[in-house]
Amino acid sequence: MMLVGVVLGALGSHVFKSVLPSAALESFHTGLEYLIYHALALLLLSNFEFHSEKRKMRAVYFMVFGVLLFSGSIFLLSFKSLIPINISWMGPLTPLGGFLLIAGWGLTAFNFLKK
Repeated sequence: MMLVGVVLGALGSHVFKSVLPSAALESFHTGLEYLIYHALALLLLSNFEFHSEKRKMRAVYFMVFGVLLFSGSIFLLSFKSLIPINISWMGPLTPLGGFLLIAGWGLTAFNFLKK
């Protein structure tokens, strides 16, 4: 995820800047921030001890799928003016991804409170 974040960050700064409208570029950067933050969070969480491995993996899956839906949908929707097909249906994926991120962080917080 971090590799993808760095590559997309470089593309955003050098290539997409000249192609995307400023509002779309701003959305793109929001998706990029969440991708990088959660890549770092997953790296840190891999070293933390959870109450059980099953709970840890559940939190990890929520975060991975959450960032894929949240950031992924934002990335694609940032390019909707350049894509010849209607991708507006992807809009609801963003809050669903956000919900999964919240759930992953909630499980993580619950684990630490329980410990």
